[in-house]
Amino acid sequence: MINDTVSKGKRVGISVIIPTYNRNQELCRVLSRLFEQNDQAEEIIVVDQSLRHDLQTQNVLEGLVKEGKIRLIFQSPPSLPRARNRGILEARHEVILCIDDDADFDNDFIRMHRMSYDEQGVDGVAGAMVTQKLTEFSLVDTMPSFALNKPWGWLNIPLNYSKKIRRIFMVGCNFSIKREIALKVRGFDENYIWPALCEDNDFSWRVHKAKAVIVYNPSCLVSNITPHYGGCYFKRDSQFSPVTRELINNIYFFLVNSGLRFALLGWLRYYMKTYVYNKHNLCHPRFFFIAAMRYFVATLVALFLVLKGRRLIKIETNGRMSLPSPLFIFRQNNLVKLCPKLQLIFALCTQGLDSDTS
Repeated sequence: MINDTVSKGKRVGISVIIPTYNRNQELCRVLSRLFEQNDQAEEIIVVDQSLRHDLQTQNVLEGLVKEGKIRLIFQSPPSLPRARNRGILEARHEVILCIDDDADFDNDFIRMHRMSYDEQGVDGVAGAMVTQKLTEFSLVDTMPSFALNKPWGWLNIPLNYSKKIRRIFMVGCNFSIKREIALKVRGFDENYIWPALCEDNDFSWRVHKAKAVIVYNPSCLVSNITPHYGGCYFKRDSQFSPVTRELINNIYFFLVNSGLRFALLGWLRYYMKTYVYNKHNLCHPRFFFIAAMRYFVATLVALFLVLKGRRLIKIETNGRMSLPSPLFIFRQNNLVKLCPKLQLIFALCTQGLDSDTS
């Protein structure tokens, strides 16, 4: 267990971090919900990666900055892990609380996160998430038996489980953690490219290996109803064939955390069977070809990322911390820019296959 630096009875300060990308009304609603809290956060940091905002949203953000209610930080190119790392470095309080720019929550949301740290030894809080409106949600009382399997069963624990438990996974749209611990594991790995799936899995696993104590509190609940634009929204052209970028992140996660042998024998075979050699694709040669090409390219890129090494918050020689140098310029209409040889293969295999989500 990491030493508890928050003395018993002391009110922990909370810095809320909101990465945003091309969201307007949704972002304004999240900020409004934060200002309605019964227990206000000490700091709200908005890491804005948007190309532009509508006039109303721009006026709202400028007004909140002038009033000192938020800190607005601009970042380009867009990257969810990098935006969270920027927020971690900029935060001024003991605990950071990460939410998305399309979240909804009740007026006790901040208070429930803060109260969780009253329990001695707690280093982080994993909140619950539902994909329905707050007035329609339901929590589940049962947990699948395979969720207890080691080492990766924790990935299958329901995000809307009804009981308070110790757990590993902290969903990226609703978790809080002591800032010193986030810095100890050097933040999020920026090798996870848009739409940045699995970056929270990776962060949670490294926090777990650092012996941090994470509690799951279903009272810390958010509702995420993702709009079909902005943020990390993406669209599959077939439920049987994930887009290449989705596969890259999944394969990279298991390669970098499981070791090459385990990943090759286990997870790479699983993804091949699930997304390439499935009944639907075998009956539709076009989908089989698309899935096979995506899988091949995703594996190459993931291996390249593993060989390049993790891209975490850097510790300078003078002890200061900074963001790693950007490796990708990856927007929704772009291809990943890798070394020239891999870029050519990637372009040939994926051009016209991945859906444009801008």
